[in-house]
Amino acid sequence: MQRLHGQLAEIIPGATVWIYGSLVSPNSFSGHSDIDIAIESMPGSKSIEYLQSVLSAATGYPVDIVWLGQSRLEEKIRRTGCRWTV
Repeated sequence: MQRLHGQLAEIIPGATVWIYGSLVSPNSFSGHSDIDIAIESMPGSKSIEYLQSVLSAATGYPVDIVWLGQSRLEEKIRRTGCRWTV
């Protein structure tokens, strides 16, 4: 997770993101998992597709990114996810 945090800080410094899903669930993340990220606030104008591509290449895992305020899972993400300001 430190590597992911570092990549996010490099690409979108100052952003507020939530990491959720199997990466933050004990004993759930595996070689077949993806990394789930919800963006709460983000400085700059990078697209979600760009971020997914760069982070997937950097981590070696598929990355799924959503806007937190537009996700039907917002309440669950806030309850079970891990909030980072990068």
